Amino acid sequence: MTTYKYFIGTDIGKTTNAVCVIDELENRKLERTIPNTKAGMQMLLAKLQSLADFDLTTALFCMEHTGIYCQPLVSFFYPIGANLWLQSAVHIKHSLGLKRGKTDKADARLIAKYCIRHQRDKRLLALTDSVLATVRQLAQQRERLMEMAKQITDLSQDYQAMGLLTELKLHQQTSDIALVALRKQIKVVEAQIERQIKTSPELKTNSLY
Repeated sequence: MTTYKYFIGTDIGKTTNAVCVIDELENRKLERTIPNTKAGMQMLLAKLQSLADFDLTTALFCMEHTGIYCQPLVSFFYPIGANLWLQSAVHIKHSLGLKRGKTDKADARLIAKYCIRHQRDKRLLALTDSVLATVRQLAQQRERLMEMAKQITDLSQDYQAMGLLTELKLHQQTSDIALVALRKQIKVVEAQIERQIKTSPELKTNSLY
């Protein structure tokens, strides 16, 4: 049985993840909120590697199974050898009488504690190469589409903040149709990711249902 040195609780959100890292004595070593994107995962890895004696082989990640929103973390960390444990939100909530915190950061702390206290019951994620490759490609496409939509909305907000109402109106007239199309396509890609992850026995077992 692997002896883990670090336990990483992650509260997965649509756009951001709250992360809490504790050691085997439940001392808090790192807390961070990161974008739920590839860039956010790169930031997290850099922070983890700054911890004393950190190694992915002796770190255990635990998170609630949230379907597509887990994919940036899974797609980034799984291929580099991370130990990923996706658990039912209901199971985490009821174990040890844990209750949801008032903030995402508090929830990440609770998940980290759940991770260390129930590590003997873990079921590590195992994806086939073909499923992982497809999910990674879809997750990357979703990130690109979201970035394009963000650029459009950010520019609208900039015009609004600067009081450039004429420019704002023209921008909206020439980009609203594209923005609607982008958001629709994001949902299509998300549905494709959902279908892919449902082909994994591990993800089915650890699902919310």
